[in-house]
Amino acid sequence: MSKISPGKPAAGKSAQKATQGKTESGAKTAHIGVKARFQAYLKDHQRVMKESLKRLYRQPTNSMLTWCVIGIALALPVGLYLALGNIQALGQRFEGNAQISLFLDQKLTADAQQQLVDDLQQWQEIATVSLITKEQALEEFMTLSGYSDVLDRLDTNPLPAVIEISPIPLYNEPENAQKLLQRLQELPAVDMAQLDLAWVQRLAAMLKIGQRIALGLVILLSAGVLLIIGNTIRLEIESRRDEIIVAKLVGATDAFVRRPFLYTGLWYGTGGGAIATVIIAFGLSALNGPVAELAGLYESDHRLLGLNVSDVLSLWCMGAMLGLAGAWFSVTRHLSALEPR
Repeated sequence: MSKISPGKPAAGKSAQKATQGKTESGAKTAHIGVKARFQAYLKDHQRVMKESLKRLYRQPTNSMLTWCVIGIALALPVGLYLALGNIQALGQRFEGNAQISLFLDQKLTADAQQQLVDDLQQWQEIATVSLITKEQALEEFMTLSGYSDVLDRLDTNPLPAVIEISPIPLYNEPENAQKLLQRLQELPAVDMAQLDLAWVQRLAAMLKIGQRIALGLVILLSAGVLLIIGNTIRLEIESRRDEIIVAKLVGATDAFVRRPFLYTGLWYGTGGGAIATVIIAFGLSALNGPVAELAGLYESDHRLLGLNVSDVLSLWCMGAMLGLAGAWFSVTRHLSALEPR
């Protein structure tokens, strides 16, 4: 009977370990390869980003002119939106709120009227509550109407007590104000509730027109920014025609060739957003003094609303996205014509 050699299992284990070692080594090599390619990809993006910015600095006049044109195009609609917001805030400060008048039951006592006022002041929907007693209402009516002699002959006061209510800003909207009016009308002590929305509706109509105009400007001027950046990138592509053809001859992909132009568009858009921020800031600074003087004549401390940090970042991001989009369309359109022969 033949004997089994004791060395074979050990040889099998050695082969298994060797195979496992090769597998682990291959996986590690593949992992390192992916990581190295990703790092090289990031480094190339950093290099192209810096080079595209340096290229703009080498042409300061052309770059600044392009930034200023983009900045003006972005500042116009944003400035209009700011103006509309300031008009809305100013209108709300100067009697621009909805006013609700509650005509109370004639049989309601003075204590009951004051209790109703105290209860209404607890409502979250209501900003201010003021009571006009029957006597105050009669005196005011006599002063304004000019019929004081006739009213003096009356045995009783025909005018009811009135509670005047100003809602919070959320309930200045016509729909919300109507809901609040309906709730107040259902109170037992109220004979009639009247809502004055004339000023609010006029202001809302004017603001809606302004918003439509601003939206139209946003669309038109955004298209203008796309065309400006697209034409600028087209000129840069033409100036680098030979460089692009040589790069394609040595195997450069379209993505590689497109990359510096996309970063150029990004810098143009971001710089335009920064210029727009400066333009708006100067405009607000120039108007702040006259507006404060006008508000002081009305015994108000109103100040213009400006851009906050999120608004500035949004404006810059908007410029950057328009820059990228304009560069992408321009490069995609003109790059196919630059093929080596």
